[in-house]
Amino acid sequence: MTTITKSQTSLLFNALLANAIFSSICGGVMSLAPGTVVNWLDGARVADIQSLGFGLLLFAGWLIFISLRRSIKTLEAWAIVIGDFVWVLSSMLLLATQSHQFSTLGIILIADVAVIVLVFALFQAKGIRQSS
Repeated sequence: MTTITKSQTSLLFNALLANAIFSSICGGVMSLAPGTVVNWLDGARVADIQSLGFGLLLFAGWLIFISLRRSIKTLEAWAIVIGDFVWVLSSMLLLATQSHQFSTLGIILIADVAVIVLVFALFQAKGIRQSS
């Protein structure tokens, strides 16, 4: 199986670490203050937000672990990129079909997070391509 090392592309590892930091912040806020996030969105349930937050914290931990290693399997790196793209597409689908359930601030937050995750995915994909 092909691996990518930090010496081949620091861009990938830096993008993974930035993704991990952002996911940690979002997951922490959602886990520790789900009521606040529900108020911002005005269309979600506390239990759903808190569960999503815990999931993001697990994802962030995995990304931190990976980004601090010297190498990553190419397939694992692509899986992260695909996961990020799925997040973006899911967010857009949510806004396209359920935006009436969210406040204006909620719509902006969901869209902004999706854009940030898209940027991570694009940098990660570029880092993978640089390694070949």
